[in-house]
Amino acid sequence: MTSPSMGTAGKELTPSQVFVSPPTRPRRPFLDEVGYNPFDQYAANLFFQLVASRYEQGSIMVTSNLPFGRWGETFSDDVAAAMIDRLVHHAEVLNLTGDSYRTRARRELLAQDNGTGE
Repeated sequence: MTSPSMGTAGKELTPSQVFVSPPTRPRRPFLDEVGYNPFDQYAANLFFQLVASRYEQGSIMVTSNLPFGRWGETFSDDVAAAMIDRLVHHAEVLNLTGDSYRTRARRELLAQDNGTGE
């Protein structure tokens, strides 16, 4: 399996090849589960370039299960700091706490199974 920064032939791609051309670029990119897998340095730099290109130019939505203080585990610390700086400037940051709906649904299903004696 190739990394997000690698083409199908295993060659590294340039940022202009990775980013979608303007006519088909989404109006508001939505990046889900940032931090689920660590990025190699090349992919982290490409991700930073995406964030930097949107900075003060357009919206970007990002979800992560990691607090900002742990983004250095996914990206290098310097890239994480620069990216967070751009993301939170002019931002609405929503910090959600509690169980995810998946965890809650699974717990309810297990409770039903235990209640029926199965």
